[in-house]
Amino acid sequence: MNQSDFFQLQQEHIKILKEFTLLRDANTGLRNANTELQERQKNFLNQLSMVAQAVSDLRAENQILKDEIARLKNTPQRPKIPPNGLEGPSRSGNKGGNKGNSGRGKHSRKSKAGLVFHQTQRVKPETIPEGAVFKGTRKYDVQDLICQAYNTRYEIERWQLPDGTYIEGQLPSYIQGHYGAVLRAHIMTLAYSCRVPEELILEQLRRYKIAISAGKLHAMLTENHNDYHAEKADLLRAGIASGQIQTDDVGTRHCAKNCYTNVICNEYFVHLTTTDSKSRINFLTILAQDRNEYRFNQDAYDYLSAYKDTEWLVQALKIRNTLVIHTQNPEKAFLEEFGHLNQTAVRLLTQAGLYASLIEHGVPRDLNIHSDDAAQFEVFKQSLCWIHEERHYRKLIPSHPELAAEIEKVRAGIWRIYQDLKAYKEAPTKLARMQISEAFDALFNPRNPTPYLVLNTRLSLTYAKKDRLLFVLERPTTSLHNNLSETGGRGAKVKSKISGGTRSGAGRRAWDTFGSLNLTCRRLGICFYEYLMDRFLNRALIPKLGDVIRWRTQEKNVPALVSVEALECLLNTS
Repeated sequence: MNQSDFFQLQQEHIKILKEFTLLRDANTGLRNANTELQERQKNFLNQLSMVAQAVSDLRAENQILKDEIARLKNTPQRPKIPPNGLEGPSRSGNKGGNKGNSGRGKHSRKSKAGLVFHQTQRVKPETIPEGAVFKGTRKYDVQDLICQAYNTRYEIERWQLPDGTYIEGQLPSYIQGHYGAVLRAHIMTLAYSCRVPEELILEQLRRYKIAISAGKLHAMLTENHNDYHAEKADLLRAGIASGQIQTDDVGTRHCAKNCYTNVICNEYFVHLTTTDSKSRINFLTILAQDRNEYRFNQDAYDYLSAYKDTEWLVQALKIRNTLVIHTQNPEKAFLEEFGHLNQTAVRLLTQAGLYASLIEHGVPRDLNIHSDDAAQFEVFKQSLCWIHEERHYRKLIPSHPELAAEIEKVRAGIWRIYQDLKAYKEAPTKLARMQISEAFDALFNPRNPTPYLVLNTRLSLTYAKKDRLLFVLERPTTSLHNNLSETGGRGAKVKSKISGGTRSGAGRRAWDTFGSLNLTCRRLGICFYEYLMDRFLNRALIPKLGDVIRWRTQEKNVPALVSVEALECLLNTS
């Protein structure tokens, strides 16, 4: 190879190196541009998801406003059409049918062994041919009901004594007014158990030829029920003593205004209270049963210390030592005691005073209050409903298939943890407790977050509730859902829709009282009609419902308040 050829090759090599450098720089630029485009796409998808979620929330809020406008104008509201449940398996995954739970539809034939027959009639053939031999009878039972008025006139004897005075016979003690116990129990059952409006009850009674006016019927339903109000109050005391309650609020109507019915319950009782607020102060006042006592001791100091910038309030209270205020107007009393206070300070002082007063009067500090994530119930030892938490993920609006797949993945993980918690409640162990806690961390606080801001934000919000969602690990008797309180509130909601709400203080109190007693009887397996008959006739065969709740709580296999370690000892010894 001569020198000219070598020089030519060298030039070509330099040219190739330059082209390679240009291509490498172009490739680097394309890679950077691709990375930038990917980042912009990620931001765009996150923004799109947030916008889709905001649009969904605004649509829901807009529909609520439309329904309210339609209600005020007395025009029909949008019908609520339930989803089609005929196709596909249910969420519970029960592919083998609802064995053991008949649900709606056909129910199994109940035994007639307990039927009482009031008469027996022999039915013979119309003609008996000659030579026929009698072979016994075939039983055919018919159940019927007699609905008619049954009026009794008591002829009360009057005797004149030698001194001119008179003595008379005394009516039976169970006679109260001119209406018997059966009629009154029937009316109360129709109104508070069957949710029949007063107008329809009055129409039925007049068909039976019962002489009663609309005013007398209303008075019978709402007035002179102090014994029942006291028994309802005892339901709450018995429920709190069990150490675990559930609570929720439902919207109702009173005096043509929107109100709220608070539901406090557990598996043995339901306590309803209708007020015009659903704040934490209102909830604490319900627990205190209108005691109107505000106590400031160490419990109140501890409550206030959980909030920022309250040190000066705590110090002002400590100077006064143990302060107890009885008043129906706490704001005025606090201003007289402490001088000028802003609204936040008055609110916190009211909450702290009620909280300490409840503990002073026997409410346990570790009372478990199970609810949804409503802020007004965040007091004492709160646990949260998993069903409500999963709904947040169901409401997320995926903007593309990848986000939808990630959401479904998280929902599947939630139900896996839910099933593990159900198994833990049956057989709690330290190993299962640790595994469930680790699974919770892995699902809601992953090491590698998803590329979707909407989902990551929702996951972080759930992770912040870890202690309340996993409270069952500390107390295995804690419920995982809020179905009991929602079921208890449904009756009040339906009754409000049927009758349009209450119109007097006595009517509202009667609704709350007899609604509570009716639902409590149902959970205790007591017939509400038989309960009323027992009370009206002074039989005393059915104990006070509060006492029944206390007995049922004591009879539970596992105590209402039990630690994991104590439960493990019980399981090991058995």
